[in-house]
Amino acid sequence: MKKTYYLIAAIMMLLSSSILAQSPNRRGNKMNTEMDQKLLERKLAYFKENLMLTPKENVAFEKAYREFTSKKIASRKTFKTEVIDVIQEGKANDLSEREQTVLIRKKMQLDLERFNMRKDFEAELMKILPPIKVIRYFKIERQFNRELMNRFKNRKNTKGRKTSRRPRFGTPPPPPED
Repeated sequence: MKKTYYLIAAIMMLLSSSILAQSPNRRGNKMNTEMDQKLLERKLAYFKENLMLTPKENVAFEKAYREFTSKKIASRKTFKTEVIDVIQEGKANDLSEREQTVLIRKKMQLDLERFNMRKDFEAELMKILPPIKVIRYFKIERQFNRELMNRFKNRKNTKGRKTSRRPRFGTPPPPPED
């Protein structure tokens, strides 16, 4: 039983550290808030452009989406302060087995809260929009996230070096070198 707890704690620490190693450096709460706000505005504009909402649906959708996003950001900050910071600063190794178990349970509880927030938001969407637009919302959200990740990948690949990779947004490939 004791080995199982150690195994779970070790796996959680490894997964968390690998995820944290891939995330960009954080420059402070103000910077994250500004970036979150810019991303929110871009997402809302993208949804408005592609969902074809009526003015009434647009107002209700924007209100629900802003509320969901603010809850999501607050949950992310709570998760960071209560779980990630403990793991990242190496304090998890100094915790007793019982405290490590509490940390894992706290992570699982916060994950469940995030899931329930998403479920509540989707139920709210079902009240606001007809089913076909809710389905379209899921598709458009995936497209937006995919495009955003592709832009980050392209920007990361082109910083300070030439790549043979062709940009995805319709530009022709470079001419072959002689």
